[in-house]
Amino acid sequence: MESKFEKWLQKDVPRSFRWIDRMPLPDSVKCILFLIAMPNKDVEELKKIVKSREFWMGE
Repeated sequence: MESKFEKWLQKDVPRSFRWIDRMPLPDSVKCILFLIAMPNKDVEELKKIVKSREFWMGE
C-alpha cells in the first residue's frame, strides 16, 4: 500500500527535484529536504502529510 508521501512524490514533485527521492535516505529526511528545496506553494500538501501522526508512526 502506498503512503500519502509516496502518492505526493508521484503526483506533485517536479522532475528537477526527483534527485532527492533517489537518495538512500529515510522518508522523514527526504521530506525535510523537499521542504527546504522546493518553493513554498509547491509543498502545501507535503506540510499536511508531515503534520499527520500516520507519517511518523507508519501507515
